[in-house]
Amino acid sequence: PLLVNNIGLIVAGIATLLVPLCQTHIHLIIYCIIWGGFIAFHVSLSLIIVCQTVGLERYSNALGLTLMFRGITALSAPPIMGAIRDATNSFDIAFIIGGISFITSALMYF
Repeated sequence: PLLVNNIGLIVAGIATLLVPLCQTHIHLIIYCIIWGGFIAFHVSLSLIIVCQTVGLERYSNALGLTLMFRGITALSAPPIMGAIRDATNSFDIAFIIGGISFITSALMYF
């Protein structure tokens, strides 16, 4: 499961890095299909990976921490990326940061 998870994160990260190159609506639709398909690997396998990493005895605590940090990220990332967009008048840097974040998280699992 860990290898499949990492492949999904890397492909989603590469796709996100390429968003600034999208010139048409069709390109963005293709990005969304690729990103959604590959980030699903991470979403569906993360519970199994947490259990394999910490064991059943610590699973509930580890899952709680995992979901807490996901929530913090989900709440804080959009305003931060919006501030970057306001400062640069472009979403390009925000997508580059997002793509690098996905790829970095996959590499940390290896």
